[in-house]
This record gives sequence, structure tokens and C-alpha cells, in this order.
Amino acid sequence: MINLLTKKGVYVELYSTMSILGYSLLPFCFLALASIFVDLKNAIGIAFSILIILWSTLAATRFFENNLDMSDQRYLIAYPIFLFYGSFLLIALF
Repeated sequence: MINLLTKKGVYVELYSTMSILGYSLLPFCFLALASIFVDLKNAIGIAFSILIILWSTLAATRFFENNLDMSDQRYLIAYPIFLFYGSFLLIALF
């Protein structure tokens, strides 16, 4: 989908996509560390989880935006990335 949004001649490869999405999973390590001390199924845990999703989405979106020169389409990139990290958190949390 990102390749359809980029300018002609500028493409993102599968390995760089996997690298960006994997690197942006780093905040989930902080969530795992916090889950040792705080129950993530209460209000504080859910708020912290949403913060982690937003942090990961912002990091991945900025990587794609800077690498592909897509500053005018950042919100179109951010939405599917947010859904990806949200579904990943649901799998990890429950």
C-alpha cells in the first residue's frame, strides 16, 4: 500500500518495511517491563498500552515519511500502522 502512495520511482522494499515495523516494536519492551509491576487490564494499564501504540505508530510513520519523502501523506500511512500495532497489542495483552 505504501508503494502506491509514493512518488514514481521511489519504492520501499519488503526488508526495509519489516525492519521499520520491527524497530518500532521497541516500546512494547517497555510495556512488557511495566506488566511485571502493573496489571495491564485496568485503567492505568490500558492508558499506558494506548500510549505505547501511539509511540510505536509515530516512530514507524516518521521512518516511512522521512525515507520516502511523504510528509503530505503521513496520516494515510499512520492509520494502517496504528491498526497493525493495535492488533499486535491485543494479541500480546489477551
